[in-house]
Order: sequence, then C-alpha cells, then structure tokens
Amino acid sequence: MTKKTTLIIIGIIIVALGIGTFIYFKLANTNGGVATESVFKSFFPFGVNSGTTNSTNTTEEGEGSSVNNENNPGGSTSISKESLKQITNFAVSGATAFIDIRRVTKTVDIQTATEVEITENVPAIRYVESSNGHIHQTSLDTNSKVEISTYTIPAVYEALFDGAGKSVVYRYLNLAGENIQSFFGIIGTSSGEYLPENIITIAADPSGTSFFYIVKNETGGATGIVFNPTGNKTNKILNSPFSEWNAEWPGSNIVYLTTKPSWDTVGSIYSLNTNSGILSKILGGIRGLTTKVSQDGIRILYSSSTTYGPRLAIYNTSTNSTNNLDLNTLADKCVFAFNKIDAYCAVPNTTPGSHNPDLWYQGLESWNDSIYKINTNTGVSTFVID
Repeated sequence: MTKKTTLIIIGIIIVALGIGTFIYFKLANTNGGVATESVFKSFFPFGVNSGTTNSTNTTEEGEGSSVNNENNPGGSTSISKESLKQITNFAVSGATAFIDIRRVTKTVDIQTATEVEITENVPAIRYVESSNGHIHQTSLDTNSKVEISTYTIPAVYEALFDGAGKSVVYRYLNLAGENIQSFFGIIGTSSGEYLPENIITIAADPSGTSFFYIVKNETGGATGIVFNPTGNKTNKILNSPFSEWNAEWPGSNIVYLTTKPSWDTVGSIYSLNTNSGILSKILGGIRGLTTKVSQDGIRILYSSSTTYGPRLAIYNTSTNSTNNLDLNTLADKCVFAFNKIDAYCAVPNTTPGSHNPDLWYQGLESWNDSIYKINTNTGVSTFVID
C-alpha cells in the first residue's frame, strides 16, 4: 500500500474498533453538518450540503470471513461484521473522526402524538475526496453518508482537519505545478484564507482549531508558526537554520519535529513547546528515522533503516528506555489508539528493501500489508487482519 492509503486504512480500523472509547474520551460540541450554500473566491466553497444520503450498508468485506497470513502464528483469524467497515470506494486525501450532533424527533406521548426535537451525540468521520476536493461525512452508527461540500477542487494531495472537524486545510499544487498552495476554510461558512505558499509541513491541534506550520525564511532556514483562525492570529515560535522537518501535534501544547528521513542519513526528533517556544532534543543519530508519538508524549514509535529494511522500536520518554520490536515497518504506517498505549501498524508481508523510507515516499515501492496491534508497554504485537 502507498503511504496515503495505509494511513487511511489504519485510521478507519482504529475508529471501527474504538468507537466506545472515542465517545468517552472525546465528546465535543460540533455543528450537525447542516449548512447553507456559499462560495469563497468562486473556487473554495464551504457549507454546500447536497442533501444526498447514500446507502447505509457499505460493509463489503469482513463478515464472517477468515484470512491466512504467513506472519500470523495462528494461521487465520475470524473477522466479524462489526470489526472492519469499508467507508469509501474512492481515494481520500485526509480524514478525521469526531463526535457530531444529530437532531432527531422523538415521540414522547403516543396517545397525543406529542413530539419533541432532541440532539444525539454521534461518532462520525469527515473526509476529503482526492480527485475533486468534495467533503463527505459518514455517521458510524448507521453508515449513512452525506456530502458536506460538492464544489470541485482539482487534485487535493493533502487535507488536514482541526480537532473538532469544523475546519480544513487543503494542500494542492498551483496551476503551474510549481508551488504548494494551502487554503484554510471553516466548514459551513464562507470564511477562509490562503496560508503562505510552499509550507514544508503542517499539523493540527487535536484539542482545538489551531494549526502549526513551517515555512522557509529568507536565510534558507525555517520559521515555525502557530496559526489560530480565531481573530486571525499568528505566533512565530521557531527559528531554525534547518528547514527539512516533519511536524506532528498529538496532544496538549507540544509539537514534535522529526528531521525528514533518508535511509543513509541520521535523523533526530525534538519536542517544541507551543507556549514557550522551547525546543528540546529527544532522540538522535538514527538512520532513516520516522516517528509516531502518543497523545500524551510518553511513548514514541520509531523506525530506523537497517540492512534488512526499516525496523520498528518503542522509546519511553518517562523511563528513557527503548524496546526493539520484531516488526519490519515504518512508524509512518502506525497510529496510536485513544488509550495512548496500544498502536496499530501496517506491516508489509514481505520485508521492505534497505533503501527505505525513500522508495516508499517516492512511490517507487509498495507492499501488501497486515495490520498488527502493539502494546507499547509490553512490546507484544498481535495480528489483527491481512
């Protein structure tokens, strides 16, 4: 699988397996997805509700089926209907899980036919269709689908939602194919603006509506900026002579910056406090370093390039200890569960080549993967599905 497909599949599995936990930990107030038609600069319309609801039963695989995998010690596993659900049949450029508010009418007195309107908290997913930029939403309790925006934005390579699923940043190439454009918009309104061109990396605050991004400055280094759309505020918190960063904002007020990886170059990961601007080194001297940080920042899944392909390990920031795992995959192909301990990773069924992650990033190498669940406290990995 490619990088984009892998992350989408892992995210869907996490949501399907952890709806109950998600509701408990992330109850939030959001709008019900009902919006009026509006257009921003005649190109980036938000809040266009097509009113189209697709089929509510989209599960195509996994019902009572059994799969075999050479990496699974048991040889096979049973997949129930509720374990895995296919959300889309098209490529998406970004997605988020959140709690939506649904308005429903409830009969309180059958004899008098008295009805009242109430609201329900519903686990849902919003996602952007890669080919045209349409925003879709699926309610996970019913699998009902609706298009939030139906105007076309050609070839969206990346879409990033805020923590509440209320706003989105589109990332795409300009018409000349030379510069990366980033446009921020609030779903359901005409509010939006262009961010600076050629943003190197961008991450969303999972607890709010802020974004952190890095752009190159006049000296060839990098400037890190926190963008808060409320009041259109920007705050510069990083000046670095080095510009090639990947950013991740898993939780609280800490952004994690990892040097962009190559199989023959050592890399490092740093923590950046968005309040104080203090940059602190966590790990370094690791070839081909890719990382995935838990929401509390205690556990870091990281992969290093070896002769036998990328190798996965866990670093605990509380104990300063490392646990090497018997899995050959990239940390980029992993995501943490809501309990901040378990992680789900896509692990290639055949060992990747030694020149990764370069080949994978470039789209020159892809693999058939199996999904594994990893307890990052014990290091025990469990086969989930091929």
